[in-house]
Amino acid sequence: MRPGARDLAGTLLASARLVQEIIGLLRNLKQRERILALTVEVNTLENTADRQRREAVAKLLEEERDPFEFIKWKEILDLMEKATDRCEDVADAVEGIVLAHG
Repeated sequence: MRPGARDLAGTLLASARLVQEIIGLLRNLKQRERILALTVEVNTLENTADRQRREAVAKLLEEERDPFEFIKWKEILDLMEKATDRCEDVADAVEGIVLAHG
């Protein structure tokens, strides 16, 4: 596993865990402030994932000489970053629900 992919996977896992907590709290809107704080954390992690992907792809360009390996790892990095985008989409939708019912 490439180090950049490992870092990005860690960020994705952290983001997914936050989304899991957010969804659990959504059943009871009494913890409104906690939900909103978690949505901010998910957004921060998505920004981190963007940076990690850019850095990993740049390193991949520098180091990888096999075009098939390059394409494979770039696709993996892109998909992991897109997954963090989806976590952010969920957090944004929940934030809208909480603010509308606040």
